[in-house]
Amino acid sequence: MYDQSYDPETVAFLEQVLEDACGRVSVRVPLNDGIRTMLASAVLEGARLGLRERDALLRFALRAIPAFRERELQL
Repeated sequence: MYDQSYDPETVAFLEQVLEDACGRVSVRVPLNDGIRTMLASAVLEGARLGLRERDALLRFALRAIPAFRERELQL
């Protein structure tokens, strides 16, 4: 597992991306703890990979959910 720490500003940014992702997912599929965990993991993975732009990180996270993989996401 990766051991990485984030400053408070980055944590707030990542939390906002997660909330945005959860909001978008809940329109198409029922949101539950498992899906929220998948999205949170994807947000953290995207951050570890260097994604810093909100829309790019949001797209990356949403692709963790099969219903969002089929087409290009319009944000």
